[in-house]
Amino acid sequence: MSFKDAVSQDYKVFDDPQTVVYVAPREFDTEVYTVTFATAEDYSAQEVIASQGFLNSSDKKWNLGRNQFPEGFKPQAGDKITDENEIDFYVSGKLITLDALRIGWQVHTTEGQGQVQ
Repeated sequence: MSFKDAVSQDYKVFDDPQTVVYVAPREFDTEVYTVTFATAEDYSAQEVIASQGFLNSSDKKWNLGRNQFPEGFKPQAGDKITDENEIDFYVSGKLITLDALRIGWQVHTTEGQGQVQ
């Protein structure tokens, strides 16, 4: 493996990162984190149509650095992300995964009021 290939596999690059507020209501406490370099991706029209109702056009995939949270933290359905425009997105249980490099969480969110299950 060349040096260029080795380095490219160690880094992820995203356009338009922003700082968001992540609110994680838990059984005995509510945890609040400021997450830097978060990115949101829109689902394509093809993805929304192919999902057969699983996704909506306003849903987003958020990429959140694992190092922005304490060790052992895992996003859960009902957590809230407030973006730089003060729009609230709620984590659903549809997609909560740690990426292949184990450096970032990818979560599916729905824009709106109140918690999403």
